[in-house]
Amino acid sequence: MVEVRDAQDVVLEDLMVGAHDAGPMNNSIDIQQVGSTRPSRVTYDGVYVFGMYQKAPLRKGFRFTDWEKAIP
Repeated sequence: MVEVRDAQDVVLEDLMVGAHDAGPMNNSIDIQQVGSTRPSRVTYDGVYVFGMYQKAPLRKGFRFTDWEKAIP
């Protein structure tokens, strides 16, 4: 639902992607941060994802991915 790519000094805070009491979520990864070929900096503060309550860690939740293997 959210993809962070080639981030330079990005801050995401006070953000919830999905909620356990909103019912079933049909999205795949909640937040994906794709690595970069250059240094980057991202700060996550108070960020919650629906996938943290699921038993599907490779399908839901927060994923950090190498830029060469990123899901398009």
